[in-house]
Amino acid sequence: MNSIRRLLAGLLLLAAPLASTALAAQDALAGKVVASDGGSVAGVWVVARGAAFLDSAAVDDSGSWTIPLPERAWRDAVELSVREPDPAAARYHAASARLARRDLEGEHGFVLVPRAWTIPTGAFAGMVVEISPRLAFAPVCAGCSAFLKRTDGAGGGVRTWPAGHFPLRVVFDREFSPVRISARDSVSFWSAAEELERDFGADLLRPARFAESLPMGDSTPSDLIYVQIDPTLRVAGLGVAGAYGDDIVYGEVRVRTSSLLTGPDGPDIVAHELMHALGLGHTCSWRSVMAVEARCPGMRSPRPTPEDVAYAQLVQRVNALQRAHGARWGMEAALIAEEAATPSYAAAGGS
Repeated sequence: MNSIRRLLAGLLLLAAPLASTALAAQDALAGKVVASDGGSVAGVWVVARGAAFLDSAAVDDSGSWTIPLPERAWRDAVELSVREPDPAAARYHAASARLARRDLEGEHGFVLVPRAWTIPTGAFAGMVVEISPRLAFAPVCAGCSAFLKRTDGAGGGVRTWPAGHFPLRVVFDREFSPVRISARDSVSFWSAAEELERDFGADLLRPARFAESLPMGDSTPSDLIYVQIDPTLRVAGLGVAGAYGDDIVYGEVRVRTSSLLTGPDGPDIVAHELMHALGLGHTCSWRSVMAVEARCPGMRSPRPTPEDVAYAQLVQRVNALQRAHGARWGMEAALIAEEAATPSYAAAGGS
C-alpha cells in the first residue's frame, strides 16, 4: 500500500508543473508583433487596459509578448495598443484593438504599418511615400467607397486577393458578352494591363481561356477576372471585386463600348477598372488614377501614381503577413490608433 501511495505522490508531482503551465497560459494575454516592412520590432510595447486593469509588456526579439491578466479582468473587454516608446521618432504607426470578453483567449497578433513605405519594384521603385491609414480609408463622399475597403466582419479587415493567386487569370467573356470582343479589343486591353504591371513591377495578370473559368465538380475557380463589353452601362467602365471574408475570390471589368478600349482613354479606363477588380476603391486623398473628377476635380491621374502603388503594395503585404502569422490585426488597427490620435477627427466623431 505504501509503495502505491509513493507512486501516486510521484505522479502528482510530475503532473503539477504541467497543470501550472496550463493555468498560466490561461491567465495571460499573449501574441506576436510583426513589422510589415521586415524591420525590427525591438523596443515596441504592448499595453492592455481593462475596466480595473492596466499592464504592459515589451516585445522580445522574436516579436512575442505576454501580459499576465488577473482573474477579474477576464470578465471584461480589454483594449490592446501597440506602440513605440517615443512617438516622435516612431517608424511605425501605433495599433489599437478592442477585445470582447469572448475574444481574450488565443494569440493576439499585430502586423505594424510603417509611417513611410519605400516602393520596392516598378516604375516608382525607390520612391518613399508617407503612409496614413486615415487617408487610405477616407471615403470620397458619405456612403461612397475609399481606396482601401474594410470588410463587414468583427475585425474589419481589408479585402485583398490572396498572394498565392497571382498572376490572376483574365478571361474575355465572349460567351455572355452582349457585344463581340474583337482581337483589336484584346490587344488594347492587354497593352493597358501590361502598363499597369510595369507601374507595379509585378506579374498581376495572365490571359486564360473561357473554358478554364468553368467549375469542375465542386471546385469553383477563385483567381479569375472576367472582361466584357456591356452597352447597357451608364458609365464608361465598371470594375468589381467579390470577396469571401477578407479574401477576394473573383473580379469583373466591363466597358460600355469597344471604342473606349481602343481609344486614347483606353489605358486610363482599363487601369482604373482593373484596380477596382484588384479590390481598390476611389480616393480624393491624393492625386490618383482612382480619383473621381466629379468628387475631386483636378486630382485624376491617367495612370497609377506613386501613392496608388505604395498603398496597394503595402496592404497586400500586410494582409499576406496576417495570413502567414495568423495575426488578426493590421491596417484597420493602425486606422483606429491614428483616428484616436487625431484630435480634430475624434472631436468630429469620425468613423
